[in-house]
Amino acid sequence: MIKRFDFVLLVMLIIIIFLLCWKISDMNGKIRKGAILENPYTKAQKDYFGTVIPPFSLDSAIGGTSFAFSPEEKGPFYLFIFFTPWDCQDCFKEIPFWNRIAENFGDKMRVIAIASGDSRAMIEYFVKKNGIKIPAYYDENENLFNQLGLRSNFLTPAKIITNSKGTILHISPSTRQNIKLQEEYITLLNRLVS
Repeated sequence: MIKRFDFVLLVMLIIIIFLLCWKISDMNGKIRKGAILENPYTKAQKDYFGTVIPPFSLDSAIGGTSFAFSPEEKGPFYLFIFFTPWDCQDCFKEIPFWNRIAENFGDKMRVIAIASGDSRAMIEYFVKKNGIKIPAYYDENENLFNQLGLRSNFLTPAKIITNSKGTILHISPSTRQNIKLQEEYITLLNRLVS
C-alpha cells in the first residue's frame, strides 16, 4: 500500500514538474517576443510619440470656465496630467509636484489636469480636498482618455507633454514622491522648453 502511494505521489510530482517547465518555457518565449513585461508607458511612448492630439474641449472640473485645446503654430508647451480619482493612489503622492511644476514653468508651459472615471461632483471634491491648484478639467465620456489609449492600458496618472502644435513629445508615469525621479523630470522639462 505504501509503495503504491509512493509511486502515485512520484508520478504526480513528475507531472507537476513537467507542467511547470512547460509553462516557464512558454513564458520565456513570450518574454523574448515582448508579450510579457513590456512597460505600458514604454509602449504608449512608442505608439503615440510624434502623434498630434486633436483639438478638444473640456468643461471645468470645479465649475469654472471650459478649456479648448487647439494646436497653434507658436505658443506654450503643454503638460497634460491625466488621472482618475477612484484608482489613483499615486495621484495623492504627486499632487504637490504637479503644483510645483506649474509654479516653476509659468507661461513657458501650461499644466492642465484632466480627470475622468467619476461623476463631476466626485472629481470636484477630489480636486478641492487634495489641493490641486492647477486648472482641472473633466473628460466626462472618457473620449480623450480612450483616444490616447490611457483607459485601455490603465495608464493613470499619466503625464503627456506636447508642443504648442499638440505633437506628443513625452509620456511618463507618476513619479510618486521619488525626489530623484522628480528631479529627472524637471531636467527633461527644462530641456524641452529651453
